[in-house]
Amino acid sequence: MLRHDRRKPIGEELLGRFLLEAEEDRARKERLFEAYLGKSTPDKGMIAEGRPNNHAYTNFAKYITDTATGYFAGAAPRYVFDDETEAGLFRKIFDENDESSLNYSLAESMSICGTAYDIVFLDEEAKIRIEMLDPREITPIYGEELGQGMIAAAREFMRYENGSWKRKGELYTEKERIFFENDGGRLRFTGKENNILGMLPITEYENNLFKMGDFEACMENIGLYNLLLSNASDDLQSIANAYLAISGMLGTTKEDIERMNETRIALLTED
Repeated sequence: MLRHDRRKPIGEELLGRFLLEAEEDRARKERLFEAYLGKSTPDKGMIAEGRPNNHAYTNFAKYITDTATGYFAGAAPRYVFDDETEAGLFRKIFDENDESSLNYSLAESMSICGTAYDIVFLDEEAKIRIEMLDPREITPIYGEELGQGMIAAAREFMRYENGSWKRKGELYTEKERIFFENDGGRLRFTGKENNILGMLPITEYENNLFKMGDFEACMENIGLYNLLLSNASDDLQSIANAYLAISGMLGTTKEDIERMNETRIALLTED
């Protein structure tokens, strides 16, 4: 968990170190999303030339997440307000942002990789917008003192500019939004703007205390099951494509072979 003194600014060098430290967790989230989307394939090692090479994938990861999310967020939450004027304002914001669908997507992300994030901002018409963020792009930074939660968050992504892909990003704090570029590990700030909300606009949602996805603990078993299924399919296909060679039985007729296939009985001489 990355921590920082909230009274001190986060400079270019420190942010670069934070992002480098978070690479392993981002890779973990990427593997979990690939498993959910069915992009993972069993590692079968070297395959002999001419042998079948089937890759079965029973997507238990998606089944677990979809079932868990359906139970958890299938029924939208209800909100109770004491002030009817306040209730009207919030209902308007929720309706404009399709809050029910947003909550379901957040729950789905939590189930897949253990965390979910959304951001609050003002659009061109000064309306309040709430959007979900890709958790694979977010690096949360927490306060050092007890009771302090997330004090900043970096969002890093790839953007195509001038004929090549470049790594860009934004650092959000309570006071400002800082833009940066990360070129081969060398990070530099390119601009900033004030945060008119006066609070961290990104919220983190945790699936559990350890921020684990619902199928993360059984990823290895899912992989082994699909490997076993793939190898069994290879073996079955190999047998189906096999030829039976009978040596020294030139008197065997087609009718004899058909009779053995039907009765599963072969009459052999003593020698």
